[in-house]
Amino acid sequence: MQRSFLKSNFWALNNILFFAAGITVVVSLFFAWEFIKGPRLVFSGEKVEQGDTLIVRLDGSWNAPLEARFGTFGTKPVLFFRHWLSFFAIIGIDAKSKLGEISFYIKLISGKELTRKLTILPRSVNKTKLTIPQKMINQGIGAAVLIDNIISGDKPTLNSVFKIFTPEIGFNKSFVEPLNEWIDVGNFGNLRQSPEGSIIHLGVDLKANLGDPVFSVNDGIIQFVGKLPNYGKTVIIDHGLGIFSGYLHLSEIKSVVNSKVKKGEIIGLVGSTGYSLAPHLHFTVKINEASVDPRKFLDTVNGFIK
Repeated sequence: MQRSFLKSNFWALNNILFFAAGITVVVSLFFAWEFIKGPRLVFSGEKVEQGDTLIVRLDGSWNAPLEARFGTFGTKPVLFFRHWLSFFAIIGIDAKSKLGEISFYIKLISGKELTRKLTILPRSVNKTKLTIPQKMINQGIGAAVLIDNIISGDKPTLNSVFKIFTPEIGFNKSFVEPLNEWIDVGNFGNLRQSPEGSIIHLGVDLKANLGDPVFSVNDGIIQFVGKLPNYGKTVIIDHGLGIFSGYLHLSEIKSVVNSKVKKGEIIGLVGSTGYSLAPHLHFTVKINEASVDPRKFLDTVNGFIK
């Protein structure tokens, strides 16, 4: 009986050791193959549109110092961050980016240079009417004044926030949506026109009820809270590496500037403050000051970073 028990345990231990040895061999072969292939770039797309988000993955460079992972996209610097066994860079193609060919370049500490050319294509632009809410008409604010107030007032305030660069990534998991339900009632990139002028809608308007909870789309730091004349009560979250999410027209702010926030945490309530026709959430995303389509940003990043 005891001999049978010992024999059984011996074979069980032998199987475990054999399995562990097999795993070790597979892992060793993987790293050996990665070393043989050498560093290489993988892109989420070879052709991108204005307003798109581009993911660049640096494979086969897991054993190189992090300092080697600075690149350029056109003339703008790009910083990679580690996620599992690869390094990633998240690049924003601004809604007003110049069309045509653009180069991505990186030089590793080994001296090896990697370059890839991509093509930026035009995005489709929908034209809509620029409607002035009655509350602003009552204050004597027309389209020309509204546009001037946004360009000279609200935008510079937020642009100063978007210029902040935190060199560390603030998240290590996928993004969530800012509301319980995503109903787009104002597309990104719409050109809102009136006889007195026009403005580009650099965010998405999401349908919601007054007082609905608004969630942080990922971990980060609250860089701005405040009430702006046209954007209303606003919260801006810094997710690191120049990535920001913005939540506008809130009825109530439930965040404190410089505080850390977790993915899915309530940072405010839906409202209609500022230039707003009805309760909704204006949700915006910036990547190194580039305005990108928030829906495409979530889908692209979540496709690479699980």
